[in-house]
Amino acid sequence: MGVLLSSTAAFSEEVEIELEAAKDNFARSSVRNGNSGANPEMFIVPVREMVALIAFDLSAVTNEIVSASFSFRIMETNDQPISLTVAPMVAGTNNASWVEGTGNLGALGQNATLGESTYQWRSFRDASWEDQAGKPVLNLADPKLWNTPIARKMSVDWIEGNWVTVSISDLSFLEEIIEGGSKIVTFGLWGTAGNEFYRINARESGEPARLVLKLNVPEPETQP
Repeated sequence: MGVLLSSTAAFSEEVEIELEAAKDNFARSSVRNGNSGANPEMFIVPVREMVALIAFDLSAVTNEIVSASFSFRIMETNDQPISLTVAPMVAGTNNASWVEGTGNLGALGQNATLGESTYQWRSFRDASWEDQAGKPVLNLADPKLWNTPIARKMSVDWIEGNWVTVSISDLSFLEEIIEGGSKIVTFGLWGTAGNEFYRINARESGEPARLVLKLNVPEPETQP
């Protein structure tokens, strides 16, 4: 849920809230029915067939969004920088309902139980991830599952404790989700260049990813 961080004045037109990740998971094609939803760490890997998922609940957001940024924490230093992509999943009630799951066996994951999300299944073992039209896609690497990336960051220094922040310039997908029925936005993260596995904090670590929104709040009407 949102936490008020600051406002410019008593009757400010803009306030800033911070949302913490509501659910997250890491999935890979080599373990397509594995789940890592309860793991305290996730991974960004320079292989398109490995994806970290981070979702936020926007149900408490009722005002116009003026600006937004998404950030996550680096869990372990890697001497090699990484290039990575961050993209929002296409909106839809079915995609939004994915279940974080109980897997907690590191990067390998463990066999999903019924209903948990995996690389191949939105809900193991019979409900697929879906495109914008609600049609099944192959898996998490299918380009039809993702909107235009909000960031393609190049050569990011990977230092434990640092936060990687992405400014969101096009707010239309957030507005679409808020106006729709799901109220859940899911971001996918994957690497495009680098070395091995790059660890980031999952919400179970106590350092969840964050979505910071600046909202336009109308001033109260003056009573005659």
